[in-house]
Amino acid sequence: MPGTEAPSSPVSTARLRAGLLLALLAVAFATLVHVGSEKFCRVSSYVDCDRITNSAYGSWFGVPVSIIAIGVHLVLAGWLGAALYSPALSAALLPLAGALSLLSGLGSVTYAVISNVVLKGLCPMCTGIQLCDVGLAFLVGLPVLRARRFHVPVMGWSAGVLLAAHALLMTQFGALYFYKLEAEASAFRLKAGLARSIDLSDSPVLGDPDAPVQVVAFLDFGCPYCKATYENLLAIMREHPGRVGFFIKHFPIDVCNGGKAFHPGACDAAFAMQAAHRADRTARGMQYLFEERFFAKQILQEIGRRLRVPDERWKELRADPVTRELVHRDIRDGQELGLLGVPALFINGRFSTHATFRADMEAALRKR
Repeated sequence: MPGTEAPSSPVSTARLRAGLLLALLAVAFATLVHVGSEKFCRVSSYVDCDRITNSAYGSWFGVPVSIIAIGVHLVLAGWLGAALYSPALSAALLPLAGALSLLSGLGSVTYAVISNVVLKGLCPMCTGIQLCDVGLAFLVGLPVLRARRFHVPVMGWSAGVLLAAHALLMTQFGALYFYKLEAEASAFRLKAGLARSIDLSDSPVLGDPDAPVQVVAFLDFGCPYCKATYENLLAIMREHPGRVGFFIKHFPIDVCNGGKAFHPGACDAAFAMQAAHRADRTARGMQYLFEERFFAKQILQEIGRRLRVPDERWKELRADPVTRELVHRDIRDGQELGLLGVPALFINGRFSTHATFRADMEAALRKR
């Protein structure tokens, strides 16, 4: 009957119910990490989810850790729910749930150490996942470990169907993610020829504009993935001096782009970047703007002072119709290409995604 505990179960019904709740909470936290939350994820320079998710530890083989966490905890919730409501499946599923909860707990502790010690940052939503995993390890993993029941007995056909269904769920998570990337890439490849004719006059450029490898990047200064791409590209340029030219095109996801202000102030940041370029402060302008998270007028004015541009001149450059028209030109170019989001990169005219950017850059450098 539902809620009946198998007599030989090493985990009580109360623990199973609490474990199921924690697994579902972990799914919710992982979802918030993946979609982002301006209110909770960007509190200060230390409490900032982007610092964690955009680091080298934020993905495995190009798949965001948050996507993996959603799949793992959905599987765990399914196993715990089945063990709770079907004593016949409990003997087969509890060993698996115990092992997975211990592995998740160990992984969460490891990520907590990396975040706070190596990256020196804190992601509130990631911390929620980590606390759930530690709780699951104590509620489910340790009792199963103490009972020495990690061996999986012969399962009935119903257990096999359940495990197959959850394996399919995990496969679909991965497939949907990569399908999304490939669908976006395919759409851009159809228009990749347009990239070679993009107007780059008066566009900010880092490195040699005549370098053998040219990167045209449509960016938004309020976009964390754009910041990560910018930092990765700077590292590549240091590794290959004189071989890369980095052209910046503006595509702020803000009201000036004809839509909702997903990144409020990104339009003003784009105007400021174009003003910095016109004042011959391109590199520093990029650096200072990507260091910021919010683009209030006083912050943008302070950036002008840090660039050592006189206040009145800085205001004039940002408000100049020429500056604004250059930003709107970039937006029109991006719309003509059919951009769905940022960062959008073209490496020698070939479209590249955020996930495949480094591999595509290495391939382009080998050819040149």
